Amino acid sequence: MNSLQAYIILCDLGGTFVDVDQITYAKDELGIGPLFAYGLTNFLNFNPQKRIFQTLEKIGGTQSVITHENRDNAVPKIYCDWMAGAYEDHQALREYILQEIDKLYQESFFSSYLEYCIVYNAINAMFCPEKLVQHQYLIKPMVALLERIDPAEHTLVAVTNWDPHSYPLFLESPVGQKIAQHIKKEHMIVSGYIKYNKPHEGFYQHIFDTYGHDNKQKYLFIDNDITNIKAAQELGIPSIHFTGDVSAIEQALIDRGIIYEKRV
Repeated sequence: MNSLQAYIILCDLGGTFVDVDQITYAKDELGIGPLFAYGLTNFLNFNPQKRIFQTLEKIGGTQSVITHENRDNAVPKIYCDWMAGAYEDHQALREYILQEIDKLYQESFFSSYLEYCIVYNAINAMFCPEKLVQHQYLIKPMVALLERIDPAEHTLVAVTNWDPHSYPLFLESPVGQKIAQHIKKEHMIVSGYIKYNKPHEGFYQHIFDTYGHDNKQKYLFIDNDITNIKAAQELGIPSIHFTGDVSAIEQALIDRGIIYEKRV
């Protein structure tokens, strides 16, 4: 296929091409029973993620730059630092965090023992590379778009906020191996390796340093987090916000001559 130009397509991974299976995650890591019971006892204000984030903020402080997907929730600083590769010993970090959670429970930070259990188990899984990786799945319609892009004409680049401890395990997993069939390892920009998270300017600067500062119109950035999209656009990178509508991404690729329109 001969498009008007060769594109460097910047592909976010988490939430765009792969995601976490919330059902198996809840069942295996949180426990369906405790989660259900907690939901019943807190049905008017049932937001486990909010309490998880509040707990991590209590332990490691706050930041206001990185949001959770397209929501307004700021990701806690300690998790941002984790994704940026600030901690070499992930086991020691997890043990420290879990000890601090126990202290918070003793200080009556949690509304109930059920809430404590859910937060403890969720955070344990967040900072355990093996647990994090095992619940990943492919967003197959989005991956199918990658299969339609000619690698001889365009360069596919993974741009992801991912810690350096679980990312190697991800690449070894069936989900990671599938992604690696379309995106070469040398074209994977991972926050944990470059020490910057999206939407920090340093992350995008690394992209420019690697693939060129001239002609930013050669880039096309796809991400599910509107904060990352806005940051890229401010730097002149053409961007598409993935909201779950695969057809919108497909049409954008067709409009740019990157893929063919499917024949009916």
